[in-house]
Amino acid sequence: MPWRFRLLSLRRCRQIRSPRARSLHDRAIVVDSHDDTTQRLIFDKAFDIGKWNPNSNIDIPRMRQGGLDALFFSIWVPSEVTGPTAVKRALDQIDAVREAVRTHPHDLMLATTAADVRKAAADHQDRRADGHGRRPLIDDDLRLLRVYAALGVRYMTLTHYKNNNWADSSTDKAAHNGLTTFGKDVVREMNRLGVMVDISHVADKTFFDAIETTKAPMIASHSSSRVIANHARNMTDDMMRALAQRWRRDDQLPRGVPQRGVSGRQRKEERQRVGGDRCGVEEVRRQRGLRDHGG
Repeated sequence: MPWRFRLLSLRRCRQIRSPRARSLHDRAIVVDSHDDTTQRLIFDKAFDIGKWNPNSNIDIPRMRQGGLDALFFSIWVPSEVTGPTAVKRALDQIDAVREAVRTHPHDLMLATTAADVRKAAADHQDRRADGHGRRPLIDDDLRLLRVYAALGVRYMTLTHYKNNNWADSSTDKAAHNGLTTFGKDVVREMNRLGVMVDISHVADKTFFDAIETTKAPMIASHSSSRVIANHARNMTDDMMRALAQRWRRDDQLPRGVPQRGVSGRQRKEERQRVGGDRCGVEEVRRQRGLRDHGG
């Protein structure tokens, strides 16, 4: 199903306005694989996901207007928050998403399978499907991973900006040389549970350890091409080839979006270098094995 994710990236490229692009977008099941609106559900008391919010990127009216069929709500906890506090914050966010679904039953449904997403897209009530993703803290305990999966989490990012106790991050000093033995156990348990392994934010060695360990397709929920934007979170050509050639599945969103940690001058230079291919579509598609999976 990579085309579903690919067409989402087309809408993000403002220069694409052709009737054909719009027709493709309207026919596709469009999925946003990384949305941070969950934080507003928790901390912004004035925010109502059912109404048009002038300072928001995601709400139900915008989802309808943009033809967004499904999205993964990010469950995010800062790296410095650990232990039971981190677990409680993750559970609070999962509860907030489930409450949003409960209070908007004609607009939202909790989707935990591909069949659920298809049903939401075909539903005459025009409901949108919601899943949970990102990095809920498992506190080095596979039992918590199983709890999160039971609550609807369908992908987990192995690291964020800092290393954890079992995986190296792309923006921290290497501590484990990739995945530890327990980290590989995490990947295997995610495979068993049907929770997708997300390799955005991971160190290059962590990526290759994960791809050697997993028995199911992995995703890169919010990474781009490192050739387009030289940011550690983005993927090298070798990484993109490995992801596509081995699994033929990828939620690669190729776009030259400025990333945290990249200077303004670097961003300007990158935009000038990419030129008309600012969304990076052709850069990703030119990689062998990626023609039908990226862009």
